[in-house]
Amino acid sequence: GTKKGCDLTLLALEYDPVPQGQTNGDKRKSDAVFACFMDDRIDLGLSLAEEIESRDARTLLCAAALAVDKFSSLNDVSWLVNDLKSTDAAGLEPVIDSFGQIDLVVQSTLREVFVDHMVPHCRIAA
Repeated sequence: GTKKGCDLTLLALEYDPVPQGQTNGDKRKSDAVFACFMDDRIDLGLSLAEEIESRDARTLLCAAALAVDKFSSLNDVSWLVNDLKSTDAAGLEPVIDSFGQIDLVVQSTLREVFVDHMVPHCRIAA
């Protein structure tokens, strides 16, 4: 299940942090944040997300959902709020849509986090 998948993703990060063809560990860390989100490993997911140099839309969404789970808002996660200030909200919507192929409950959770918590901080609101 998701626990084994998360464990394997974390092992890949530990043993091969910078995959071939990559210049940093962002890809592995991003995959690990997603795995932590799917497996409810809130603190680990947030700390890995914070270490990423350049966070993609999927990572921002997963990190925001983890932050809302932990703090009920994004206000305590300054790096995330700062990222969102330079994020176009419309760019996040296709990523939320793609989660529908994985899990509709997860997609619904992400959409709620996006609308209620992320859009108010975004540079360009949806």
